[in-house]
Amino acid sequence: PAEAQAGDIILNTPILSASEEGIISAGSLGGGKKGGDIDVNVTTLDLRDSSRIESSTRGEGRGGVITVSASDAVTLSAAAKISTEGYESGKAGDILLEEGLKTLTLKQKASLSSSNSGVGDAGSITVNAEASMILESGSVTTEAAQGRGGNISVTAPVLSASQGGGISASVSGGVEDGGQIEIDVTILDFSSGSRIESSTGGEGEGGVITIRAS
Repeated sequence: PAEAQAGDIILNTPILSASEEGIISAGSLGGGKKGGDIDVNVTTLDLRDSSRIESSTRGEGRGGVITVSASDAVTLSAAAKISTEGYESGKAGDILLEEGLKTLTLKQKASLSSSNSGVGDAGSITVNAEASMILESGSVTTEAAQGRGGNISVTAPVLSASQGGGISASVSGGVEDGGQIEIDVTILDFSSGSRIESSTGGEGEGGVITIRAS
């Protein structure tokens, strides 16, 4: 809604699967009200074929938070995505993948992303996986046009990327700093043009990248 508080979406199911551009979406169209949160509580989540879970804000209000609580695996493939977006001064929502998640796999251009094309900040992305996080041409990104870059935090025993997959936090312009990237792993394996990067095209400082490998 344009001026009212956007509604939240709560999904509780053992298996959630979407294909052929299926969508779960919560958004605020304007004003100062907060966008709706999306809570997904599952055993497994499988998004394919450009399907997406998304939260957006087009006004001054903060975008809604997307929280995925999966007790087994989350798999996104074939350009599927989980994303939060801001278009004006409101901060884009955060993305949280926690609560017992074992494996996160992003492949075939699938992504987790938080962006803001206005003057607002990008949201943060947090992933806690008990076994592994695999990026096979998949990506985790935060991007702000003029606002503060979003932080990215990944905790997993194994973090693997290939086929150009990567983790990126960027700011295109303005005076705000880029997002911080924190990686806590036992094994880090990047190949075939994969990358971890933080950048800024404005007057602010690029974000710090911290990797802790035990």
